[in-house]
Amino acid sequence: MKRFACLTLCLVFGCGCLTGALAADVPAAGTTVSLDNVYDLAYKNNINAQIAQLNLEQLYDGIEDMQDALDAAWGLSHSSDPDYAAAGSSLLDTLMPNQISSQTKQSTELSVESAKKQIGLGGRSLLLACYSLEAQAGQLQASSETLARGLASTRKMQQLGMATADAVKTLEQSQRTLETSMTAVKNSLATLKTKLSLYIDVDEAQLVISPFAGYTAQKAKETVSAIVYDTDLKTAREACYRIKIQTLTVQDSSGTKKSIESLTLENLKKQFPSAFSDLYQAVNTGAVGIETAEAAYAISQRNAAMAELKLRLGMISRTEYQNILSQQRGSGYALESAQLDFLSSLYAYQAMVGGIWQQ
Repeated sequence: MKRFACLTLCLVFGCGCLTGALAADVPAAGTTVSLDNVYDLAYKNNINAQIAQLNLEQLYDGIEDMQDALDAAWGLSHSSDPDYAAAGSSLLDTLMPNQISSQTKQSTELSVESAKKQIGLGGRSLLLACYSLEAQAGQLQASSETLARGLASTRKMQQLGMATADAVKTLEQSQRTLETSMTAVKNSLATLKTKLSLYIDVDEAQLVISPFAGYTAQKAKETVSAIVYDTDLKTAREACYRIKIQTLTVQDSSGTKKSIESLTLENLKKQFPSAFSDLYQAVNTGAVGIETAEAAYAISQRNAAMAELKLRLGMISRTEYQNILSQQRGSGYALESAQLDFLSSLYAYQAMVGGIWQQ
């Protein structure tokens, strides 16, 4: 049965490497996916979660079958018939070493629980990546529009002898480079949406990604202020699946293997506070990033309002006005990127408090 237990553990740990999803609960047509529900969709529908649960049930069945066999062998060994008693004793000797230990059972249960949580987090990460690529595409589009106007203006200046052919060629090359980047981002976004639809088992044609809601600097600041670091660190340490599973592995080992597993456990315990601190600092840095990006966006809004007034008064050209509007849009997408960076760090921190130590 040890081979069975090892097989079960391998399947559990290996399920995170699988891709795709099969429906247990088929979402309704036109499913809107947002950061509020993507975790649950992945947790419930992803095939990896279903496989992990089935492996756990298989382990329970194996434990029950083994206990039935042991009970039968025990009864046989106490038979009044010497031949039956000898056969029962022999069978007990064969079965006893193959029992699934309580540590293996607990470790498998924790592995399944951890795997399913990470599957939910994986769905959220995919959606965050989609939002990030959408923001990148927006920034590139704003830059492309500005560059196109600059190129058109430079070509006219060349015709008037006020710009060189090299200046035009340089801008044309920049435009081609930018177009290549835009195409790459759009292709990556399309691929990512396909992965997301498979991951949460929503038909891609029916997948509706909710617009990103944003996260203000004030809200980010309040979120960070509400964190009680020492309490969270203690909670995270007690909840950490990796440490709990490694502790069980040590208990279930002997000899040299026990020494190796013990060193691994001690190393995990030493690394944990630093890893937790790094995530906390990332959350703080992300909050500052939103504040900085928000201030820059506010300036771009003021510049756009001022440019509109100057355009009406004939103080600037329409091209210059449009460039300022593109800068405003770019600042808006930069703010969205900062918000996404903050949320990514915050979710990782919250996951670690909940026991998921991602490395």
